[in-house]
Amino acid sequence: MRFAQINFAARLFTSILSLPLLAGTAYTQSVPTMYFGTATTCKNDQYKYDWYVWLQSRDPCLDWRDLGPTALRSPCGKSFGWEAIGHFILTDCNAGDILPQGIIWVEKGVTGKCVPDTKPPERSCGAPWCGGGQVVNVTTLQSCAGQI
Repeated sequence: MRFAQINFAARLFTSILSLPLLAGTAYTQSVPTMYFGTATTCKNDQYKYDWYVWLQSRDPCLDWRDLGPTALRSPCGKSFGWEAIGHFILTDCNAGDILPQGIIWVEKGVTGKCVPDTKPPERSCGAPWCGGGQVVNVTTLQSCAGQI
């Protein structure tokens, strides 16, 4: 009986010691994977391309975020988001390269990295807002995700 009590106490002590380790990993958040790129604008638009961002888990033709014309500014510092997920800011643009190197999930205080996409896919999306059956072509330049 004494051995059973000691064995139980040892297992209980070990379990208690492992709780902080489990808690630290169980609640770790990371930036959801998203793609950053460009899309052609409507043919009657004065700008040729806009910056776009979309979640990997969603259709870029249906759920993108337009960050404005590529000709006017870098996307760094630009805030965007999805109501159900939160807001993000693209960061770390170098002077020679206007593409972002990082991303911040504002509500969670979590950062991630943006890296070049090695095989950038292009996709055509119907653009009824352009009129006349026009399409926009979406090109992936980078993927952003993770935690630093």
